[in-house]
Amino acid sequence: MSLILVRQQAKNPYYIEQLDLNIWSEQELSYVIYQYSLLLSDSFINEDLIMWIEKELDRGDLAAELKKSLDKQDSNEGMFLTILQYSSYYSANEINSFREKLILTRRREKWEKLHMVGTAFFKLGYFRQAKEKYEAAIKALDETTRKLDSLAEREVLVRRKTDFMCDIACVMANLFDIQGAKSILDKADMLYKNPRIERLRYLMDRSGKLSEDEKLVLDRKIADTKENVLKSASYRNAESIFFKDNESCMNEASLLLKKLKHEYHKMV
Repeated sequence: MSLILVRQQAKNPYYIEQLDLNIWSEQELSYVIYQYSLLLSDSFINEDLIMWIEKELDRGDLAAELKKSLDKQDSNEGMFLTILQYSSYYSANEINSFREKLILTRRREKWEKLHMVGTAFFKLGYFRQAKEKYEAAIKALDETTRKLDSLAEREVLVRRKTDFMCDIACVMANLFDIQGAKSILDKADMLYKNPRIERLRYLMDRSGKLSEDEKLVLDRKIADTKENVLKSASYRNAESIFFKDNESCMNEASLLLKKLKHEYHKMV
């Protein structure tokens, strides 16, 4: 993951472990908070970050304000808002929208929050972390379901569980574990006949029981995806390797392999 939002660059970056990301400016810090607050741990705003803000960004005023909040053990949410307000990277309306999003997230059930975090990781391509959060969401959902007396309410949550299991199957497919993905879909199918299950089966090996119209829609999506991949810069870069001399080919292939290995290790 990388960002290019620098106005005034620090001499030394601040590393955000949860996102495997170096940030170099106040603007990048604001962007990370605004876009990925769900993925930031409770200890994200700590003395190290405050010192970086003071020394590297020369923002003693913001650092002093955050130090006060940290000493009072204020929530991350309040300190996130402080950073956004001081940075002036986002408008007042955008900051208000962010505040409302934080409030809504706080009110959600534990299993909902875990699922949201898993989905955020999935969208970033951090599949191992996504799988962990989806599994934790299912565990929390099961705990909630066991406490319910209403059969109708339990059935609603069972359906949600199969949605989460479908999400895990998607993660496993992205990790090239197709058999594992199929297995989790089979287990989900025994709980509830979720339409997503058949669609995912069809996408994996064409085994899903779908109407001809549904197959046509998915086939078009597959074709569009393939076309986008062929047009992508990554594909063109890989393809161009084979039109170079042997030495250049080996050098670029080596660099490409290192990049692919790095991306793979981030996933698994």
